[in-house]
Amino acid sequence: MDAIRAAYLRRRVEQVYSTIATKPQANHPFPTGRALVKNVGYPQPLYQPLPPAALESFAGVAPVAIFAQLEPGTTVLDLGCGAGLDSLLAARRLGATGRVIGLDFSAEMVARAQQNATMTGAANMHCLRGDAEHLPLADGSIKAALISTASLI
Repeated sequence: MDAIRAAYLRRRVEQVYSTIATKPQANHPFPTGRALVKNVGYPQPLYQPLPPAALESFAGVAPVAIFAQLEPGTTVLDLGCGAGLDSLLAARRLGATGRVIGLDFSAEMVARAQQNATMTGAANMHCLRGDAEHLPLADGSIKAALISTASLI
């Protein structure tokens, strides 16, 4: 695929995810939202106390934060954090001394995730705009990463 087509595809994917963040009730090209959270296997007791905005704009593929081996006090990268569901769950697991960095290429998703962190009081969660090809992080600053296949687009 040439660079022009790749850039076009990347921009279209970013537009879809941005629309999911800003208009979660609209029709999207794939399943999203609370029903998807349940369908991919998140246990209801874990997501029930989270703000509705964290669930409405969910566009993930698996409950990676549930199965990941996360040690309290470490720094974790959530690559393709979307609205922040996995970041919020990881932040809770890491405790006050841990840190989650949510990274997404959609500015609207980053804003939604940061808003969700603020609403839940997840002071150990910070969200950044960026992509997998150019991580805005220092080498060696991450102990673990939450990565879904959708993050690698």
